[in-house]
Amino acid sequence: MASSEEKLLIASLVAIRALLLNVAAGKAPMQASTEGTGVPQKALDGSTANTFTAETCTLTKPERVPWWYVNLLEPYMVQLVRLDFGKPCCGVNVPAVVVIRVGNNRPDLGTNPICNRYTGFLEEGQPLFLPCNPPMPGAFVSVHLEAPTAIQLSICEAFVYTDQALPIERCPQFRDQPLGSTATYNGKCYIFYDRQPANFRDALAFCRARGGTLVDESNPALQGFISWELWRRHR
Repeated sequence: MASSEEKLLIASLVAIRALLLNVAAGKAPMQASTEGTGVPQKALDGSTANTFTAETCTLTKPERVPWWYVNLLEPYMVQLVRLDFGKPCCGVNVPAVVVIRVGNNRPDLGTNPICNRYTGFLEEGQPLFLPCNPPMPGAFVSVHLEAPTAIQLSICEAFVYTDQALPIERCPQFRDQPLGSTATYNGKCYIFYDRQPANFRDALAFCRARGGTLVDESNPALQGFISWELWRRHR
């Protein structure tokens, strides 16, 4: 049974999360290696598990310091990271070290600033809440698992919370809008009518009739966002 202090901590975290938005869902993840079907995308598929399952959890090969990261596609002020681990670590009287890094450098190099460092035992299917204190800016959030011997990293679901993102619920909705067609980037709403081919003039008129316009920018970061959204809708 949880102590009064543990209950207070859980209640505080729930209150914090109610004010924040998870910006990791549907974004681009990578990991050190992949064992079987444990691809990195399974940490961001919207499903978690109380025990390890190959259907919803990532899994690396045994590594000295396995890592997993998500590319948020734009910098956010990261305030809290939640990780639901798929496998325990690291044995009797052998605690694990979990390092969360946030920044804009290549995450696999482990050079971004440390948001949080946790030393303790990882329980299968149990969430671990790791706040950044103070909040840290960055487009990459990485998880590094340090252990005395080679170990597998498994994450059933990962969450990255910020209060800077624009909630999709604030974007306009239209009757002819395909389900799941809205995405937000840099404080703007983008609606993907990518299954209704049209020439430039008709497409521009279509968007203007809904109070918007066609995307017409050469910003490489925005192009990366558009490319990712199109890829994940048509993969």
